[in-house]
Amino acid sequence: MTDDRIGSVIKIATEAGIPAELFSGWQGHELALYQDTGGRGATLEIARRESYEKAARGDWTLDLGNRAVRLPRDQGATLGRKLEEAGIPFATGSQGDAYIKRIHRVSTDHEDILRELAKR
Repeated sequence: MTDDRIGSVIKIATEAGIPAELFSGWQGHELALYQDTGGRGATLEIARRESYEKAARGDWTLDLGNRAVRLPRDQGATLGRKLEEAGIPFATGSQGDAYIKRIHRVSTDHEDILRELAKR
């Protein structure tokens, strides 16, 4: 994603009420917005209850790869609409795997530099 496109995403997000600080350190590689209705818990019952509660709230997740945050129903819907209107593509699922793969690739590509830094 170009610097102009990153700036556009941040501008759109702030117009939707999302603080620009949230994007600190974001390089624009991963961008996703999706409604998260998955539940987790120590038991299946707890996970199901969490899933039902999330679905009822209609919350969204803004996933930047290096961090993911919950957005209220209206804010998430507004952000999605504005990104689409601006022609900015975004994924509709978790970016955790994509982020980990990118970090692994970068680490592998720069293994010699990282080893040298580790010595210091």
